[in-house]
Amino acid sequence: MGSLEELVAFLARAVVSNPEGVEVRSWRDEEEDALIIEVHVAEGDAGHVIGRSGRTAEAIRQVAKAVAARRGGRVLVDIVA
Repeated sequence: MGSLEELVAFLARAVVSNPEGVEVRSWRDEEEDALIIEVHVAEGDAGHVIGRSGRTAEAIRQVAKAVAARRGGRVLVDIVA
């Protein structure tokens, strides 16, 4: 089974114009007791990943949270342009 980072990267690359410009970084935050995933996209693609009223970004977050919850963990996804 793939990692959450790979899942988030796959989802982000599916909605941007420049999939090569998507970079995903992650680390474990002990204070939050969660995996933090940062999605970096090209400046022109920020709107595609965020979507209207943040709907696309929220959908990506919800999918990641659902997978993390099934695995018994917690995840926070940040979109960075």
